[in-house]
Amino acid sequence: ESGKPYQYVSIRTDITAHKKLRVQGTRERRVLQNVMDTLGEGVYMMDVDGNCTYLNREAEALIGWTSAELLGRNMHDITHLQLPDGSLVAQVDCPVHISMLANEVYRSESGYFRHKNGTLFPISIVASPMLEGDQVTGLVAAFQDISERKFFESELLRAKESAEAASLAKGDF
Repeated sequence: ESGKPYQYVSIRTDITAHKKLRVQGTRERRVLQNVMDTLGEGVYMMDVDGNCTYLNREAEALIGWTSAELLGRNMHDITHLQLPDGSLVAQVDCPVHISMLANEVYRSESGYFRHKNGTLFPISIVASPMLEGDQVTGLVAAFQDISERKFFESELLRAKESAEAASLAKGDF
């Protein structure tokens, strides 16, 4: 009545285990991030709608976009699978998206991604659906730029064709 407390009630909770769990979780996230950043492959994750939920450093370097620029945005519309002529594969027709919804792993070496600067580059990709129980919640994908390999393959094919033409000309002579 006088405005001064005459008693109080206190409840104590020991949160030592909770703090240890939080520290352990932080440590494990740091280790996982280090692993993802040293794989040598671009890794991204997206939800079932195609919105980016994760991008590692290699993926940032390969596509020219940062995590901050892509998180929450639709990857398909920005950088995802393109045809060699530069046309975008519609999300409903995208084999990565279709495989994710079917809960199947997708592997390919015939797709192209678009870099932030507009250039296309051939990729090798493995995309696997992420599940919560039986429900597909998104996908995780690892990809590599295979431009150099494609170049060497075309040079090898060109050299083989030249050798065959030379051999044919020699035989005709």
